[in-house]
Amino acid sequence: MKRLLVLSLAVAVLALAVPSWGYTPPGNDGSLDQHCDVSLDAQVIVTKKLTITQYRYDNASTGTRGHFEPKARADAEAGKNDLNKGNEFDLGDDPVFMDDMRGSFKDFCWIGQSNQSAGNMNNQGNIVSVAFVKSDQAYSSTLAAVGSINVGNDFEVNCSILKQSDAICDSFNGFAGIGQSNQAAGNMNNQNNVVGASAGVEDPHSAPAMVAMSGSELALTNTCNEVKISNAVFTNSMDGSYKNFTGIGQANQSAGNMNNQSNVVSVAVVVSFR
Repeated sequence: MKRLLVLSLAVAVLALAVPSWGYTPPGNDGSLDQHCDVSLDAQVIVTKKLTITQYRYDNASTGTRGHFEPKARADAEAGKNDLNKGNEFDLGDDPVFMDDMRGSFKDFCWIGQSNQSAGNMNNQGNIVSVAFVKSDQAYSSTLAAVGSINVGNDFEVNCSILKQSDAICDSFNGFAGIGQSNQAAGNMNNQNNVVGASAGVEDPHSAPAMVAMSGSELALTNTCNEVKISNAVFTNSMDGSYKNFTGIGQANQSAGNMNNQSNVVSVAVVVSFR
């Protein structure tokens, strides 16, 4: 803005310094009143630019002893946190909660994930993190973590009978890869399936120097909860499922209430094709 203001003043001074030439039209006696009217219109345009930058800092350190300096690395991290706190649920009438998954996720390749919740206030999640690198000197690491909390929830049923059922039948058969499934016909449940996988593949024509590290964390909390049910029928069924598959299969079922369920897998591998 300062540069525009200085430039405008310079233009104004230059305009005032230019001499004014008088013109005597024919037939005039030459006594022309010479004067010069100078007007300056200046327009200043100010443009403001706002930039918002967000930063995320992930602090992690891994140490290895020896003289190994990897040329490439593969890192995979998968994390999930669930919180069910201070919920109140009162059932009247005669409710029926039911989850049903039949003949699903068969003969697929790679990653299949499913969540079902016929109940209320449930947290469900399927997470997969995969990292891959090819090098004769690779470092492979993975971390999978889950945290679930159920605190201070109140569940009361005022009905003659409560029916809650889960069914995963003839599903997740014959697949190759990762299969994950959650079902919650109840209420206020936490369910998680987490997989972290990293792989380093070395060059068969070079001298191998590979390091693989994996870690997993699981934290579950269930405190100060109240359940009042006079007459209920809970049913879980997983008939004919998760057969003849290759890889990782994970499943959670909860026809009840305020349960924490988690499957955590952390895999770090180095592979040599020789």
